[in-house]
Amino acid sequence: MLFSRIAQCYQCPECKKKYTNEIPTSFFPILLVVGAGVVLWMRTLEAIIAPLWLLSLVSFIGSVGLFALTFSLIQFVTARAIRNGVCRDCGGSLEGVGGGIVDGAPPTCSELFLYGVMIGLPLLVGLFTVV
Repeated sequence: MLFSRIAQCYQCPECKKKYTNEIPTSFFPILLVVGAGVVLWMRTLEAIIAPLWLLSLVSFIGSVGLFALTFSLIQFVTARAIRNGVCRDCGGSLEGVGGGIVDGAPPTCSELFLYGVMIGLPLLVGLFTVV
């Protein structure tokens, strides 16, 4: 399927509250958005960086780096309780209760936000670049 993700499920044994973290693993959309980001960064930076090979390298590193940074930021914000291993309600320690691959589900809000940042940031920077 086009969109897939890995789901990690945890539960607090004391208050029985459940926590779920989903990590996107949609290869084709990620590849498409990173590729579009490279092209957009190249168009934005072509007035600043002259050699094509350097422009391509900087654009590729910038696009992949932006993806990794945005993905890490989203995981930091959305999976804080799971990463700490502590229940937010009662302070008990979380236990893993399962997980797996979810295939064919619609993209999550965080995944769409990630794709939007990958496309939107080079366009926004391009608006403020003086040629």
